[in-house]
Amino acid sequence: FVTFIAFYGNDNVDSPMYHLQIIKWLTLHKISFGLVNLEIRFGFNSSWHSLVSLLNLTFGTFSAKYYISAIIFSFVVYETIRFKTKINLSDIFLYLFLCYLFLFSFLHPFYYGIILNHLGNPERDIVTMFLYFFYFYLFIKIFEEKNYTQYKLNLINLLTICTFICVTTRLTTLLILLLPLFVFFKNYQYKILNNLNTFFIIIVGMFWIMRSFILSGCFLFPIEQTCFDTSWSVNIETLQ
Repeated sequence: FVTFIAFYGNDNVDSPMYHLQIIKWLTLHKISFGLVNLEIRFGFNSSWHSLVSLLNLTFGTFSAKYYISAIIFSFVVYETIRFKTKINLSDIFLYLFLCYLFLFSFLHPFYYGIILNHLGNPERDIVTMFLYFFYFYLFIKIFEEKNYTQYKLNLINLLTICTFICVTTRLTTLLILLLPLFVFFKNYQYKILNNLNTFFIIIVGMFWIMRSFILSGCFLFPIEQTCFDTSWSVNIETLQ
């Protein structure tokens, strides 16, 4: 069903403009110093685009980059409609989100609406939205578990990974970093420093920051305060 939506959707505005070009650079070329000077949008360092480029497989006329975001959507849909013996607040939250999404898409005059029409496009906005809402679903679900069990530990690990991918996909979601800190504070048994999950995020995060600096001369593009004057840096005036 989700593949059907993704296949028959139309191109959005951003994908033909620069998302496809970013994925092409990631797929066919090594990392390029100062790529942002070729096009200002090429400075956006999205971990989702990096993942799509790694999975950019083509078989005939089929190209996987158009359908990877549908996998995230399918996961959210499954988590909403799967059989449950007990309905919790987290399930209601996810159900209301999905109802809103389909209702908005049904009422909107343009194809599947401006949200679901992003499916079938190799862009980052709809994935960030799915991760954002699933992030709050996990946050609620963690506090529904009264005892600190392996299941709750898995939920916290999933929340941290979801937070990392969401923030490194779009920096505008940076404020969601506050909620995991609250989760760690309330679940003091969770060993942050002795967790393999934390080690993975630190290593990948360092490479992500280094890549951002190589692309634009900014550690967190397009935040002007994180930019430095190098031979390949973006013109600061264009960020103001």
